[in-house]
Amino acid sequence: MNKKRAIITPLVLSFIGLLVGYVLINPIAFSLCRSEYIYHYGDLGSITNPPTIGCLDPIMENIGEPLLIGSIPIIVIFLALLLVGESIFITWQKFAKIYLPIAVALIIFAPSDGGGFFPGMFDKEITTWFVSGLYLAVSLGIIIFKGIKLRRQHG
Repeated sequence: MNKKRAIITPLVLSFIGLLVGYVLINPIAFSLCRSEYIYHYGDLGSITNPPTIGCLDPIMENIGEPLLIGSIPIIVIFLALLLVGESIFITWQKFAKIYLPIAVALIIFAPSDGGGFFPGMFDKEITTWFVSGLYLAVSLGIIIFKGIKLRRQHG
């Protein structure tokens, strides 16, 4: 598989994940909520202080937030990888093949509400932010430092 195809396919899938994540974290706007509740009563009939309606559907936190949050750094990295050479891509790919399955497992097994079996354990949202941020930082580091190293070797 050539570099461009190896980048474009996950890039398109990440944009789809971003869109699906956005829809899932806004279940009321897209009429997907199965159980609504009012968490700010406000003034009924008021335009300036209306009641706020929330959704009790766990899909929002369990699937929507990780998809939305996790797609953003993946999109950024894959757009950057379109601009770099084959050797930088191969170096990054070695990192991603190890990191991404571990990150996905951490997100899947993180508790939805925090706590879980171990007190103080990150919930799904914080875990997603953490592994996504780490992925972005390490990926950019690999791209930048490998690029600098190659420039020094060639010039």
